[in-house]
Amino acid sequence: MEEMSSNLEYNKKTCSVENLDRFSYLQNELIDEIIKHLPIRDAVKTSLLSRSWKYRWRSTPNLIFDAAASINSKKGIIEDTELVTIVNNVLLLHEGMVSNFTIYKYLEGGCSDVDKWIAFVSLKNTLTHLVLVLKRSDSYLVPTCLCTCQNLHELKLGGCELRLSSQFNGFSRLNFLKLTGVNITSGTIESLVMKSPLLLCLKIWKCKSLTSLNINSPNLRKFVIKGACESLKFQNTPKLVYAGIRIWPPGLFPSTSFRLEEALGRLDEIQQIFIDYPFTELSPINTVREGLQGTYSHLKSITLCVNFEDSKQILAVLCLCRSAPYLKELDIFAARNRKNALLYEEDFWTERSQEAENIFTHLKFVRARFKGVQHELGFVQFILLNSLVLENLTIKWSKFFTDDYIDKILQFKRASPEVKVTFSRLVHDELYENSIEYISTIGSVKL
Repeated sequence: MEEMSSNLEYNKKTCSVENLDRFSYLQNELIDEIIKHLPIRDAVKTSLLSRSWKYRWRSTPNLIFDAAASINSKKGIIEDTELVTIVNNVLLLHEGMVSNFTIYKYLEGGCSDVDKWIAFVSLKNTLTHLVLVLKRSDSYLVPTCLCTCQNLHELKLGGCELRLSSQFNGFSRLNFLKLTGVNITSGTIESLVMKSPLLLCLKIWKCKSLTSLNINSPNLRKFVIKGACESLKFQNTPKLVYAGIRIWPPGLFPSTSFRLEEALGRLDEIQQIFIDYPFTELSPINTVREGLQGTYSHLKSITLCVNFEDSKQILAVLCLCRSAPYLKELDIFAARNRKNALLYEEDFWTERSQEAENIFTHLKFVRARFKGVQHELGFVQFILLNSLVLENLTIKWSKFFTDDYIDKILQFKRASPEVKVTFSRLVHDELYENSIEYISTIGSVKL
């Protein structure tokens, strides 16, 4: 019996040792792959696992310092000076190539050490992904050595200032560019985009100092912009499939208008459009014929924010829809009242709702968020009268949308016998929140 007990005890110890030492028998390639997917804080700690793991993190190609790495479970938020020391120590001990260098909301602002970090990784000539997003500052000037990173595929900048040197030749392999809260001029963006011939996705989020912006990018597939900008034009974007535009002119009392046909130009491949602008309208020639110069045969989904107290904006919506013969989905967000845009025409819908034109031959889904003005009823009547295959019309309304409006909508003539009309009430500021959520997601179009 004692011998049996001794054997059991021995087996337990043997199994325990084997389990503890199992990490030691992993192949180096597998160890490297595991470390590559760990945050840098955890990657450094793997040296304690066993002898075969010791210092393997030094050759990881991914150096990611994010917000999580700036918090200590015991100390709480770590001061920038200590965080800078951590990065300096990691770079001092690191060996081999660096393909991904990320500083994402890790520091409050920039400093001279950040210049050294970017210079260090740029010398590697293997950098493909660079993320530099500071928490609050926009005064940190990105060093010019960034322009030497010719192997970059993805670049994300935030909370900093970007200027390009006169010797900048572009990023020949850049596919993805995102600028968030960057102090940058329109000319700098235009130069950066034009000199990145393989750029597929461009996001510009609340950047400062933008005026008129012309996008010249022959391979661009997705484009999103949000923030103050006087005007926008797609000068050369023949492959663009998604455009998300939420801009407003600088100043409290803007006088410029967003000319729809000038902005969209010849977007022959466009599939999805989101537009939110205070003064969306058309040139006089388009106002007469109620149509744009081009036809968007691939356009399947349109989302627009419209002031239904402004007849010019409604006319712009109708013109865009007429120019999209294969449109399937239409989302309309009623905009907040804008005092300078109250151009109401009592008889706007009188002729347009008398006879069906059947312009919506493929439209199946319409989602509207209304505030309760008269033009909204006319718009719904027009949609129902001219949508041959409409399946669902969903209307969410604010407290100003009365039961009388619902009764009138249910009595409107319908071109589609299969259409289902549903109503629901907006909660709080859902109207605005939904529009923000929509543009935050860049769409479902695949590259």
